[in-house]
Amino acid sequence: MNSYIEDLIQDAVRRQEELAGDPDRIRAALPERAARKVRVDRTWRLAAVGAAACVAAAVAVPTVVLRDSEGGSGPAASPTASSTASPAPRAGTFPLRFRPTWLPPGLPERSRSIPLTTGPDAKASTVQTWSTGPVSGPNLSLTAYRSLEDSEAPLPPNVVEAPGGSTSPRLRDVDINGKAGRYDGDSVVWRVDSETRLLLTASGLGLSEDDLLRVARSVRPDDTRLHVPLRVDRLPAGVAPQFATVDGESPTSWEASIFAERTWAAYVSVRVGTVDHGAAGEAVTIGGRAAHLAELDGDTSTQGGYRTDWRLTVDLGDGRRLTVYGGSGLESSAPALTREDMIGIGEQVEVDPNPDLGWLGG
Repeated sequence: MNSYIEDLIQDAVRRQEELAGDPDRIRAALPERAARKVRVDRTWRLAAVGAAACVAAAVAVPTVVLRDSEGGSGPAASPTASSTASPAPRAGTFPLRFRPTWLPPGLPERSRSIPLTTGPDAKASTVQTWSTGPVSGPNLSLTAYRSLEDSEAPLPPNVVEAPGGSTSPRLRDVDINGKAGRYDGDSVVWRVDSETRLLLTASGLGLSEDDLLRVARSVRPDDTRLHVPLRVDRLPAGVAPQFATVDGESPTSWEASIFAERTWAAYVSVRVGTVDHGAAGEAVTIGGRAAHLAELDGDTSTQGGYRTDWRLTVDLGDGRRLTVYGGSGLESSAPALTREDMIGIGEQVEVDPNPDLGWLGG
């Protein structure tokens, strides 16, 4: 297994861990999100068909600056040595590109996630998830990613070598609308065009082979775009946005998030929605609103691969909350972010007051 594929799997796991600290939820939605010791071999076989990346371009939409939401501007945080004026992506719309035209009954859409990274070596992917209930339960996910392999090259050999030199098939070869694919019981992966591969996985649904392949063969190009109702104007130096996610049960029970990191050294997760992450901590003011900043003393359960040092919470009214988490690499001897960094991030957040959430649960 080459290091790029290992990086791909690790990135996918971190990407899904950002959605929530609940390990059951982390394991549920994508094959890479499954318990790694149990399913890592099958995930590697599927990931080995190609490395992942998907570049998305944002289109700006109207937003409301949090610091101006009360008709005035709250006190701006003083810049610190770890701050940067480089803006994060604006709230905008991002292409999903593909969509199944047939699904088994009882699977409303619960989650959409898009990459905010760019460049030929980006390993992020676009992910859509449908589920029978909460996204943490049985679900169907479609992942679109860029293959960095020669688009004309055949799929890698579909064999595993056993001790003694004998070989046996790893996955079963299948045809997806004239394209070569691989099927392994609850997942199928195939190249859909010269640059893109798709990975369709049914987790805990008990779908038959015929139904899973029927879903795969129904996938078509699609012009649907994900509206991300969130913008972050300032991040600490070196912390770069990685992906944005909108998920939930319905338009009245949802959360949108932007995840950014300075790889293995620091992370920031900015979330807005109806989820209550708690409001303990020091009383502060963000954009003229009462807020709380809690120092979490290196909590390791909130964000996989990092210590969480800070949580900033702001009640936006109408049942919506803003939560900003910030943390350090596990090997760091001190917090990577300061109190001023967290307040500065919160002051710069913009939230769209009219998010497009009609697709959730529908």
